Amino acid sequence: MDFGDRIKAVRGELSQKEFAEKLSVNITSVQRYEQGAIPKGDVLQKIRDIFRINIDWLLSGEGPEWLEPESRHGVDFDVDLFSFIPRAEARLSAGNGSVVLSENFDKKLAFRNDWLHKVATCKENLVLMFVRGDSMHPTLQDWDLVMVDRGRTKPRSGHIFAINIGDDLLQIKRLFFIPPDKIRIVSDQGGIYPPYELNLSEMRIIGQVIWFARELPTE
Repeated sequence: MDFGDRIKAVRGELSQKEFAEKLSVNITSVQRYEQGAIPKGDVLQKIRDIFRINIDWLLSGEGPEWLEPESRHGVDFDVDLFSFIPRAEARLSAGNGSVVLSENFDKKLAFRNDWLHKVATCKENLVLMFVRGDSMHPTLQDWDLVMVDRGRTKPRSGHIFAINIGDDLLQIKRLFFIPPDKIRIVSDQGGIYPPYELNLSEMRIIGQVIWFARELPTE
């Protein structure tokens, strides 16, 4: 790999025009760089600062490609500081119930380990799921993403849990323990979705909801 090839590797999926704009040069200059011409010192500095590239590697091909510990995009990201939490395909109903379509996971999202250590029993117990319905409004809304800690299955009165009723009914509700063995299941929109009670043996607590995220409308 010569200098021109290394420049192309830095450019990656950016067009020559986009790459030129980031470096404040024209497309002709980028084309010359990719043919082997060495940029001036100020351009090399921009490549270093913007793309977090080791200039020694860029010029000679020797040494590490990336500056450490930062990524090529100039953002601190040490992968060892993060865990990737799976997102389940199944939806949690905040209404009258939802059928479990699959137990597969369709994506994973990154969370900092130090934060997970503070809020979760352990990262292996965590799963992300979407909320469908409005029964937990305004606390949770339709299509909110929640993190469920499956290590917390003991009902804590007033807290929100993901629960499984019957063979295939997933719900997200606020639970209240009624000794010795009953659970009062409450929706935050109680006027529309009245509370009801079940024996603990009639349900399975999947885990406690410990976090949620919401996408805000852009229009």
